[in-house]
Amino acid sequence: MPSLQQVKDANLQLKNAKPGLVAVFAGGTSGIGESTCKEFIRNTVSPRAYIIGRNKLEASRIMQELKEINSKAEIHFLECDLTLLRNVDHICNEIKEKENLINLLFMSAGFLSMKRQETSEGLDRMMAVQYYSRMRLVVNLLPNLTAASAAGEPARVHSALNAGKEGRIFLDDLPLENHFSLKNCATQATTMTTLAFDQLALAHPDITFIHTSPGIVRTNITKGFGPVISFISGAFLLLSAPFLTTAVQESGQRHLYAALSKDYSPVNSEVSERHVQRLNSKSEFCDENSELQEYRQTKVGPQIWEHTLQVFRNCT
Repeated sequence: MPSLQQVKDANLQLKNAKPGLVAVFAGGTSGIGESTCKEFIRNTVSPRAYIIGRNKLEASRIMQELKEINSKAEIHFLECDLTLLRNVDHICNEIKEKENLINLLFMSAGFLSMKRQETSEGLDRMMAVQYYSRMRLVVNLLPNLTAASAAGEPARVHSALNAGKEGRIFLDDLPLENHFSLKNCATQATTMTTLAFDQLALAHPDITFIHTSPGIVRTNITKGFGPVISFISGAFLLLSAPFLTTAVQESGQRHLYAALSKDYSPVNSEVSERHVQRLNSKSEFCDENSELQEYRQTKVGPQIWEHTLQVFRNCT
């Protein structure tokens, strides 16, 4: 396990990289996304960051803080409800009009709900935010990431979700229209992310695909539970912080390290069955559990990806 000091030292080395790295942060107005964005701005030279979120007020505060951290940074806020894929397409088009190369796509937007909430596109909101919209961002921005790799620059896709917690999923009900629960949704999105990233990594070997588990980090993700449960959950996290949670700043530092460190370069699929980099909250590789091993051996990944593309066709 790399120590926090080793992580900080590695991040400092980013100042020796090519100036003008470009990063997109989906969910960058709070929690892990905000913290990782701050570390990106702090440790790179003349960076450009695109922050996607829903909260304009928080975005104004964050953008001011980022400019204080690095006055040469160029920062853009893009307001977007990521539960709708058509909104994702619109935002991606805005970014692509400004950028030819993208070095990092970092996705951490979160939403939790105790019951299924269907969007106008027919998807559950939690599944949309934690899986479908993230994959849509990847597909839309793949040309820009590929261009960065071709130019000899970093090209990384990073989804902060729940790596290492893959489990049994409903293959006959991937969007959870009939089996929704908070636990089922978390497991479904996590497992589908790893299997989808396997397929993407095989098709795009010059791009690094990273799936991490942040651990328990105090954020506002429980807002989907309603005011009472959100208050109780927030109070629990506050009281348990010294014992259970990873500090938000440390989480950001470790996520930036995973996102841009040479230690997590693309995996050579010819010598390794590990196509996606799966990391825990301490920057360690996750073990492959029995369910994930079974799904990889039985080639479930192509089924997951074909389903994902079909959802894109239906919604967009």
